[in-house]
Amino acid sequence: MSIRYRLAATFTLLGVIFLAVFGGVMYFLYSNIIFAQLDELLMLETIHLSGYAYEDKMGYLKIQPLPRDIHRQTKDKLIIQVWNKDNRLIYQNQMVIGLQPLAPDGLNAQDTLFSTTYNGRFRVLSRPIYNDESHNGTLQIGYDLTVFSLTENSLIREMVLFTIFAVLIASSLIYLVVSREIRRIINVTETVKRINDADDPSLRIEDTGPRGDEIGELAIAFNHTMSRLENILISQRRFLADVSHELRTPMTIIKGNVDLMRRFGEFDEESLNTIDTQTDRLTRMVTSLLLLEQVETGRVEIKKTPVNMADLLLEVYQELVLISEYRDQRMQIEEIDLVVVAGNRDQLKQVLLNLTSNAINYTPDGGDIYLALRKDESSVIITIKDSGPGIPEEDLPYLFERFYRGEKSRARQASQISGFGLGLSIAYWIVRNHNGTIKVNTAPGKGTEFIVRLPLTGAGIM
Repeated sequence: MSIRYRLAATFTLLGVIFLAVFGGVMYFLYSNIIFAQLDELLMLETIHLSGYAYEDKMGYLKIQPLPRDIHRQTKDKLIIQVWNKDNRLIYQNQMVIGLQPLAPDGLNAQDTLFSTTYNGRFRVLSRPIYNDESHNGTLQIGYDLTVFSLTENSLIREMVLFTIFAVLIASSLIYLVVSREIRRIINVTETVKRINDADDPSLRIEDTGPRGDEIGELAIAFNHTMSRLENILISQRRFLADVSHELRTPMTIIKGNVDLMRRFGEFDEESLNTIDTQTDRLTRMVTSLLLLEQVETGRVEIKKTPVNMADLLLEVYQELVLISEYRDQRMQIEEIDLVVVAGNRDQLKQVLLNLTSNAINYTPDGGDIYLALRKDESSVIITIKDSGPGIPEEDLPYLFERFYRGEKSRARQASQISGFGLGLSIAYWIVRNHNGTIKVNTAPGKGTEFIVRLPLTGAGIM
């Protein structure tokens, strides 16, 4: 059985149970109200009729003739019986049940007693009559419930018919509503199947239902996930193409130099330097890939210790300033404060190396690079600014994504430091896991500025 039939059947069953309980409660309340009114009527009649009972000279109970209009309100529905102390009938206004008592158990009652007799046909009040505190007889007044039973049966019949009608209408509406929502779920399932069959992450769920309900939120979340997955797949494909190119170039250079040395049978210092440079390049690529794999699998452990950021910035400056001078770039430290943060020294150095190398990579020969380290009340602020071409606006949302490289990175000059589209992603992960933030200010033709903020306190040192 499909889920729509199960849901419709479940809601219909719940509706039947609710209507049955509601009907039972209403019937119970109706019966109690009717019996309460009847009991009040019988009590009033009993009090009224008690005034017509008297005791003769022999001590026997008698009853005076009753006025004709005494029962004008109840007409023939009241049955009156008067029994003496010997349980002999001395008065009965109509022969509905012959000479039998309306309530046999009530003849010996010591107090007022209400009962329903003859299989629910009569509601009877039995009241003993006393003379000088001695039991002298019993007055019984019964109300014929035939009309009430007919009304009760009619009420039950109408409630059953109403329940059936309501269940049919409700089940139809429930089925229509459930079917509409199930169709939306089926649409999600079919879209997922099409994505799997076509291997096309560009497909999206087209949901025409309300956007704020659970299914609408599911469709939005799924489409958002597929968008991210599509971007990741595109980035991975582009990354694989870039890595293939990056690997092919140094491997070709290394193989060419090895062939030359083998052909001439001697070691050439220039060829050895070239092989060494290309090997370093391959090592950096492999190291970055390994670090990224550890980041993705959560195997990178951050052990924090006090880190002097001023010493770290000067160390990075000294390592890279020669490269910038070789390209006639001017690298300057604009401002530096003595600050200590809680962090992993090697990883924080990796952030500074990646960002500074990135600035050297994209700054043209003769350009400027500025480093700064300052603090405010709660943060350490590191800025790395260059006078390069800037980053296109369409690349900014993906700047820190793994494997992503903007089109500008494909137009590097041969003398530039090679990148693999991993440096900013690794830097972003390291900063985030140091409870910091990394932002970029850029505009085409106006250079780029990376701003790193780290907590100033030493909390979290392990």
